[in-house]
Amino acid sequence: MVLVVTASASTAGNPPWIYLTGTIQEVIDELQNQNVSAGKVVYYVDDTTDAKALFCRMG
Repeated sequence: MVLVVTASASTAGNPPWIYLTGTIQEVIDELQNQNVSAGKVVYYVDDTTDAKALFCRMG
């Protein structure tokens, strides 16, 4: 599976909400690449192979 990063619309250039779908490892790697703390992840679910996560870049 290919990691899909979907950003919300933003007028400031950096969208605050990011939705990820991919393998569990791809999603975890992207959360780490984005320097996301656990408090900013508002949704995470996985099954045996795939995962989805929603996080906010805003403090």
